[in-house]
Amino acid sequence: TYLLQNDVERARPYFQQALKIANDIGNNEDAALWAGNLASAALVSGQLDDAERFNEEAKRLNPPNRTNRIAWTTLYSGRIAAARKRSDDAGRLFEQALANSDGQPRLKWAAHEGLANIANDRGDKAGARKHFEAALEAIERTRADLLRTDYKLSFLSELIRFYQNYVDMLVDQGAIENALEIADSSRGRVLADGHGIAPPARAR
Repeated sequence: TYLLQNDVERARPYFQQALKIANDIGNNEDAALWAGNLASAALVSGQLDDAERFNEEAKRLNPPNRTNRIAWTTLYSGRIAAARKRSDDAGRLFEQALANSDGQPRLKWAAHEGLANIANDRGDKAGARKHFEAALEAIERTRADLLRTDYKLSFLSELIRFYQNYVDMLVDQGAIENALEIADSSRGRVLADGHGIAPPARAR
């Protein structure tokens, strides 16, 4: 919950305690989960060395059959590479995460978002919009599942951040009408989701 509120300093000690307990009792699968969360927290605060260290620990601890967890560590590796301005490496890793995202809509939309940001940084406006729209399509197809009680808080928090990122990119590109369309549509959808009512159709 603290991490979803971007309060990394309050989140980190709880993740560290969870990781220590999991390691102490030899539960590698849970330890991998908490190491991955510590990597995510470090990414939010821009501590890339810590993010890489915890992500590598998560990779080491993940059982080989947990392909869904492994795909998330690949995504985090892509985000770390992107933050370090290694766009070729980041793009390859995001594509790899996307290829392993079946049944994981949050992973699919995160990978598309990463690819959209890379395309935008390269001046490829059409490519950036294509990936953002693919992410939106993944969200719309699965939002009912993502709004189940156990996912609702994290889904809404990530959804707001995603929409803000998309709107910022459109404004930077000078696509003001499109930015207003996404901003109004997303606001209506987030309000509807938060109150448990059917979201409106996408604004035009």
